[in-house]
Amino acid sequence: MTIQQLQYLIEVYRAGSVLRAAKSLFLSQSTVSTAVTSLEDELGYPIFNRSKTGMIPTARGLQVIERATHICENYRLLTQIDENVRRKVRIALPSYTPIYRAFTKLVAETVSDKSVAIYNIPSGSLTEIIEKLVLFDADMSVRLIHEPRMLAVESTLSSKGLNWKILGSIPVVMQIGPGHRLYNAPEITPQDLENDTLVDSATGSMVNNTFLKGVLKLNPENTLYISNNDIRYHLIAEGLGYSIGAEASEHVQNVYKLRSIPLNGLAYHLVAITNPARELPPEAHRYMELLQEELKKEHIQKK
Repeated sequence: MTIQQLQYLIEVYRAGSVLRAAKSLFLSQSTVSTAVTSLEDELGYPIFNRSKTGMIPTARGLQVIERATHICENYRLLTQIDENVRRKVRIALPSYTPIYRAFTKLVAETVSDKSVAIYNIPSGSLTEIIEKLVLFDADMSVRLIHEPRMLAVESTLSSKGLNWKILGSIPVVMQIGPGHRLYNAPEITPQDLENDTLVDSATGSMVNNTFLKGVLKLNPENTLYISNNDIRYHLIAEGLGYSIGAEASEHVQNVYKLRSIPLNGLAYHLVAITNPARELPPEAHRYMELLQEELKKEHIQKK
């Protein structure tokens, strides 16, 4: 029996099938299947019942999975023991002003504590963040998820054994710059921008383009994909396009003189995601308190 076998076992349980677990672990299906079968042979009883719908744990199998989770977590803690190494707290965050203000306050509170190091993990895609949480490479993540996607996201999180909490609702806005022809117009609607270029980025906080096509009747050639937010804001400021997503920070709005136009009825859920198989560090709990304070300042609607 090895730690690796136990880790594969836990992922099969969370994914619900060997195939999905193999994809999550970036391994071949046979490698994961062999690891689980070998573990069952060693224990002398089945951990899973195999069916067309997936891998369903037996009663004894659930006990094995619970103990395996504790063993893997203790193994992780043991490998980190070093009097010269700080305890790491890793929080994955998207770009949104209250989120970063709360993180800055957390760092300020803990900077003098030499036993802990606070890390902000680049947000990345939801799939990437889920994998980090499942494999204990992140302690917590806060995400902006567009409301129509929430049911699908909840299903995905449940299949991975993750917990989530909706913290509030954030309006979706269009943003244009002083160089745009409509900058001084008294009122702007999505229809006014149908033929303009949407300046999109891969930050994970933008509304997905499939949804935008339905709202703004966009064609693929109307979308410019970039990877640098500074470039995105420069293009918008010059009137060469517009963006849709969460409102830019106060600093960005002041620098680029952006105008934000709310899209009535469109909103993000601000969602905190954690892995219940791992105890949340006190610093992560403190971050949640600081974030709630920042959301109150922004008058974010609580759920």
